[in-house]
Amino acid sequence: MLDGITAPLTAGRMLTFDDVAATLTDLTGRRVSRVVVSDADWKAAAVSRGMPEGAAEFTLGIFRAARAGEFAVTDPLLEKVLGRAPITARAALAEMLAR
Repeated sequence: MLDGITAPLTAGRMLTFDDVAATLTDLTGRRVSRVVVSDADWKAAAVSRGMPEGAAEFTLGIFRAARAGEFAVTDPLLEKVLGRAPITARAALAEMLAR
């Protein structure tokens, strides 16, 4: 049982958005590039496509935290809890693309 601080349940390897774009390029055979926009532009675009403003601000907060290094950690605990290696991002993306 875990008590106290929330343990990080992460994969064994950190990925950047560039890593994800490269994986998608490989899986699809089409060039996928990471495009960086300002927080204000991202939020405006999300809201204009129907995302509620509060949800857009919350989501943007996740990206702000990531930029600040809040999620820059790996830990073997998830594998121990699952009793197997976590599914890789590549495998998850391949499954999504197959649908």
